[in-house]
Amino acid sequence: MGRTLQAALDEQCRRWDRDGLVGRLWRKDAAVWTGADEARWLGWLDLPGAPVPAAALTRFADGMRADGFTDVLLLGMGGSSLGAEVIGEVLAPRAGAPALHVLDSTDPAQIARTASRLDLSRTLCIVSSKSGTTLESALLADWFLERMRHAVGRDRAGSHFAAITDPGSALEETAGAQGFRHVWSGRPDVGGRFSVLSSFGLVPAAACGVDVSAFLAPAREMAGRCGPDVPAERNPGVRLGLALGLAATAGRDKATFVLPSAFRALGAWLEQLLAESTGKAGRGVIPVVDEELGPRSAYVGDRLFVHVRVADDPEPGHDAALVALADAGHPVVTVPVPGRDALAAEFFRWELATAVCGAVLGVNPFDQPDVEAAKRAARARTEAWEAAGGPPEEHPVARADGIVLFADADTAARLAATDGSPAPAGADIAARPATAGDEPGASAGADTAGGRRVAAGERAALERLVSAHLASAGPGDYVALLAYLDRNETHAAALQRVRSRIRDARGVATSVGFGPRYLHSTGQLFKGGPATGVFLMVTADDGDADLPIPGRPYTFGTVKLAQAAGDVEVLAARRRRVVRLHLEGGAAAGLARFESLIGDALGWLMAEPRMR
Repeated sequence: MGRTLQAALDEQCRRWDRDGLVGRLWRKDAAVWTGADEARWLGWLDLPGAPVPAAALTRFADGMRADGFTDVLLLGMGGSSLGAEVIGEVLAPRAGAPALHVLDSTDPAQIARTASRLDLSRTLCIVSSKSGTTLESALLADWFLERMRHAVGRDRAGSHFAAITDPGSALEETAGAQGFRHVWSGRPDVGGRFSVLSSFGLVPAAACGVDVSAFLAPAREMAGRCGPDVPAERNPGVRLGLALGLAATAGRDKATFVLPSAFRALGAWLEQLLAESTGKAGRGVIPVVDEELGPRSAYVGDRLFVHVRVADDPEPGHDAALVALADAGHPVVTVPVPGRDALAAEFFRWELATAVCGAVLGVNPFDQPDVEAAKRAARARTEAWEAAGGPPEEHPVARADGIVLFADADTAARLAATDGSPAPAGADIAARPATAGDEPGASAGADTAGGRRVAAGERAALERLVSAHLASAGPGDYVALLAYLDRNETHAAALQRVRSRIRDARGVATSVGFGPRYLHSTGQLFKGGPATGVFLMVTADDGDADLPIPGRPYTFGTVKLAQAAGDVEVLAARRRRVVRLHLEGGAAAGLARFESLIGDALGWLMAEPRMR
């Protein structure tokens, strides 16, 4: 772990024991954190030992099988869906049990693609929303309920739905009115991202054939190991949380997760748990997941590597790479996991660790004020566009090759005034401004320098603006790609290639988030955490793929664009570095052009010495 961090950890463990902080945490003492409303959100501590409605869950699952359901479609966002998604992907599908599908997007192509894979007459839709008012879940429920009426008839449609929500919510009322098959209650004292061991995780798991009593047994054992009387030094959750918090305060706030294939899905859940819990008051742990391991030269001194090592699924390549990173002076924390069946134990370990980390950072781990700000901005835009009959005309900063760059006025002025980096020797970088007569993608000519093609005119202007934006990522910063696109394998692979190029060229941590999913996850950190993010948002034309929403005067594409624009607005208001690149003609062809643009923009930076 490194001598300095180890010494600080040992001292912090002694302080927690001396001040009785482990016991006070378990007694739900808000003074462990900020003394605000933390105590009302600590019900998750009780979940491993709480009575499990195993008989009711079994009847629910048996009834589904008796009625011939082959698929479960979970409609939710953030904490209402991520935990269930991990359970579905980490635990092998049970023979003969329905398959779990999770939809947490307003992207019309992703909605249509998901629907096309299902026989709705044999599908149970679970609408999952703690508040019962989550916009995305409500819109998806309306859309699938309308389709279900066509598939099975108006009288039977409700029997193909169930709901998970807190008592007394609007969703509970809707479920009763529509004749939903079942309504499962959440616990008001458990926040969404800490709710995986409650109904929000257990109901989808049971529906897909998981024995919830056996599933929870490792969580009870882990809760005992993390209990109030266990010294911090020997307490796996407390010790991990202290290490994360101390590393962040020492400047190693990029917690880079190395996960084996068996537990890869856990990354998205960990990302939300840590980012949304700790990203407050200018502080926070920045989780880095799914970033392929690179050579030692790819990393600077802002990383903490967290190795989740599964005993029955070891990956020797990870072991060797992490030994090399440790030898190079990067702290490595290894979290040993016996196997997939210990998943529930890891949920509890990380929940406790996140709460402890929040205490070290001096933040309330259980609120999310900036997530609410982004929701309000998106809602205001949607209502304004509805009243005006559509979104207003936008004024791009630059356009070339089917890619349009948008930025707020201050950012546009900053980028235009910034020399992004030295150009390769001999390159002609004098780019004429775009004029009314220019065609998108037109070029005033081309030159060649240093073996690479140097475009002129509009393309060069766009490259230089993107280059200047990426050049602003300096030591201790990170770059986040925020994609309002269909979250499919092809798009994800393209964004992974882009993030790797940015990391290797700039020496910074990277992140990829699909919108609006990330708004309920890393969105809090991006706005409330350290002002070290450089954000590159990607949107695209939906065209004929757009979908109307029953009973609403707007489409899913409109909602998605309002969410993207609203997030840019809030990020800019927080003085974060953000631009939006819009892909004309759709994502399928546009992402190839986007990859090329980023590669060329990084080319302008290659003459700049790497940061150390």
